Amino acid sequence: MEKLNTLRAQLVDVKKNCVLLCPKSVNEQLSATKSKLGGTGILDGTAPVCPICKSTTSFVLQIFKKEFPSLFYSEGHDLFTVYRCESDDCEGIYDDTTDQFTVFRFHRLSEYSQIAVCSDDELIYSFPSCQFDPVKVDDYPNYEEGLYPAVEPVAGIGDDELDEMLTDHFSPRHGTKIGGYPAFTQSPWYPSCPTCKKSTDFIFQLASGESIDAHTENKYPNWSDHGITIGDLGNIYAYVCKQCDPTKVLTYWDCY
Repeated sequence: MEKLNTLRAQLVDVKKNCVLLCPKSVNEQLSATKSKLGGTGILDGTAPVCPICKSTTSFVLQIFKKEFPSLFYSEGHDLFTVYRCESDDCEGIYDDTTDQFTVFRFHRLSEYSQIAVCSDDELIYSFPSCQFDPVKVDDYPNYEEGLYPAVEPVAGIGDDELDEMLTDHFSPRHGTKIGGYPAFTQSPWYPSCPTCKKSTDFIFQLASGESIDAHTENKYPNWSDHGITIGDLGNIYAYVCKQCDPTKVLTYWDCY
């Protein structure tokens, strides 16, 4: 523990906070006016259409600013949604941005004069209803991102043990989360803003798997209750350029 605390003190400048959403399936239909994953969304009637197969996309999740203010919202917006194509007839996109067509969007609820919720028989596919059991934790960058300061020698820690401690205790948390650092399964990558060409800011991670116990530093994921399959236990990462167009969400995905 003393060794961990010594390392933790050295890494304080790269530490960020993140919120693990920890979606847990429930045997009931959750309210469409609450932050949640799966079931029916408050804006299902405005769900985007997949450009590949022309099917209406399926509701994945919604996050309200009043419940989760730590998520980045572009100015004046108070809702963040994710929709995804789950049609069996869709060949998917499978480029750098996503596997299946997936849309991350910000909304102003005041712009919707009538909330449009679909009935169950109108849905192409519905993910299981999951409520969030959020946990705020410390998050650290992937070692390959090159953000770590030069770690000073710690008495009694050899190079192999140091690498193991950094990997096990000071790396990005797996799971669906708000903020922190992307938990890349492959080499780190941040999309560039198409306007200013600078690196974008990471804001959200949609994950196929969740940590076994979010309250500990065990970061290795199991398949999640929500059943979303992004490649082989993969993630989709959401980014924005806060200077140029913070309403436009860019994505990148990877898997094992």
